[in-house]
Formats: sequence, C-alpha cells, structure tokens
Amino acid sequence: MFTFKQFAVKQDRTAMKVGTDGVLLGAWTTPPVGTSSILDIGTGTGLIALMLAQRFEGCNIDAVEIDMQSSLQAEENFKATNWSDRVEIYNQSIEQFVDSIGEKRYECVVSNPPYFSNSLKCPDGKRTVARHSSSLSLETLLDCSCRALKIDGVLSVVLPVQEGSRLIDLSKDFGFKAERVCRIFPTVNSIEPKRLLIELRLSTEDIACICSDLTIENGERFNYTQDYIDLTKDFYLKF
Repeated sequence: MFTFKQFAVKQDRTAMKVGTDGVLLGAWTTPPVGTSSILDIGTGTGLIALMLAQRFEGCNIDAVEIDMQSSLQAEENFKATNWSDRVEIYNQSIEQFVDSIGEKRYECVVSNPPYFSNSLKCPDGKRTVARHSSSLSLETLLDCSCRALKIDGVLSVVLPVQEGSRLIDLSKDFGFKAERVCRIFPTVNSIEPKRLLIELRLSTEDIACICSDLTIENGERFNYTQDYIDLTKDFYLKF
C-alpha cells in the first residue's frame, strides 16, 4: 500500500504500481475553469483519479481500466476514500466506453498511457498490457479523447520524450493544439529530459504553447527540488 496525505492506494493486484509519472500527472493536470467531469483512461490503481478528486471538489471522475484485476483494485481504492460518490470505475476498453457514452462529454481527459511500442514485451501479460502501446496506441488515445471531449476541453498525458513528441505531432490531425508542455528532468545533472507532461486543447483557435521545465531531484537521491515539492506537497507524506 502507498499512503498519501488524504488517501491510500492498494496495489497488490495491479501490474503497474504507484510511480512518479502518475503523481506528476495528477498534480500537474489543470482542467478548464468550471470543469464538472473528468475521464481517466487506463486508471490502473486509480491513483490519478483520486488525486484529481482531492484537488477538484466539484468534479465527477469516470475511470476506465481494461484489466479486470486492476479495475477491482481501483474500485477498492475508490470506495476507501471520502470521494467514492464522485469516482466511478468502468472495466472495459476505452473504445467500448466511448461508444457507450452517447452525448456525454468531458471537459478534461487524463491518461498515463502505455508507451513501449518497440521494446521486447514482458512475459507478465498484465504488465505487457499496462506498458505496451499494442494495448492502447497513441492514435486510439487521441481519437477516443477527441470523441469524449467537449470543444475547448483538454487532454493531459505523461510520456517519454520521443513518444510525447510523436503524440503532439499526431494530435494536429485530431483537432488538438498543444497548450502546455513541461519537460521533466530526473536530476539537476541530467542533460536530457526523461518525460514530457503534455496538455492538448481541442480547439479551432490558434494557441500559444507554454513550455516549462521541472527537475525532480537535486544531486543526491531523495533530495527533492523545491519545484517538485511545491507541485506534489498536497499528496506526499514526506512533504
């Protein structure tokens, strides 16, 4: 179990455990003002959905997870919080879910998607589904997000740099414009960023993209930068 300030995440039945990527995305995502509904694609343990439920009291969050055991774990985690009436889990593919929602649309879609498209697949089938884009391609993520979002809604994701850059390029074909991009550096000594936090807006208007950098650690392990502390202090017990 991973314990945060206002909730705990059980993760014994899920392939992908609580990690920095999910915490970064849950803390960084900024839905449009007045957002009442958020969709979390590939929720896993439910971490990001719970972070958003904590941050935005007026929001209802629908969380989709294709793996049965992960979805049961997420449901367990949701029910153990004070926000269980605002967070709902759906055990199905995102394609099936989007096909089922009719006219319903969201102001924000968030996802920590699988991204290992070319690497050797893990023998653990559940971990393969969680980590490899064969289970959710960037094109499918963009198409389903476009179909699920209201006009001027936003899609927020975290990806490695190469996959993130490709997502930004592909997103133009689906009507998205890059609105915010944050490069994540592991330490102050890192030459290249390790991840991209990306916010895409579904809009026909020209948008000036706001670019920024965030470094997680200073030179020593577990010696966190003030920027990282400021972003995540509402969640981590150690901050």
